[in-house]
Amino acid sequence: MTEAADRKEIAAVIAGVNLVDVRLMAADVRTRIRHTRSVTNAQLVFSHGADVLHRADQAFIVGTVLRAHILSKGEEPSENAPVFLSVTYALKYELSDAGKYSDQVLAEFARVNGTYNAWPYLREYVQTTIARMSLPPVLLPLFRVVSAPPRSVDSKVAELSGATEPKETTSKTVGRRFRARVRSKTRTQKIKK
Repeated sequence: MTEAADRKEIAAVIAGVNLVDVRLMAADVRTRIRHTRSVTNAQLVFSHGADVLHRADQAFIVGTVLRAHILSKGEEPSENAPVFLSVTYALKYELSDAGKYSDQVLAEFARVNGTYNAWPYLREYVQTTIARMSLPPVLLPLFRVVSAPPRSVDSKVAELSGATEPKETTSKTVGRRFRARVRSKTRTQKIKK
């Protein structure tokens, strides 16, 4: 399938889809500290992702995962971080002809649109859970989808010749009127003390 055909199919999914349910599927929260002052140069590092969990003729379910860590600058994120949160939401979408779309098209929809639709729930969960831990407030930034830069002539030539481009570390998909790219799957934010 060509990129133009993919764009048209993803645009059709976006135009015809309805979000009918959002539910918390799993959560894991741990802290080893009483205050972020005990973490040198505390920062929030988080990563996220989404994929199709289930599909049927008239609907599909997208799972979105967010992992957040509060740790010292330069420290690698892990489940042993001073503060660790992992949360998974399931989003159920109705789509009258969902069965006709390929797994690839629905996966591309899930990567950007699923994460975008779940982001307010993910932000609220992190903010209220951190507050319940009696730690200073943490607010995840807005989820932003930005236009991808135009493809270079070299990449078009490589595609026509059958050569493959290096894989990007960010997700790509098509919005209503533009090709979009998620800025980053892993982000860092300084914690105010």
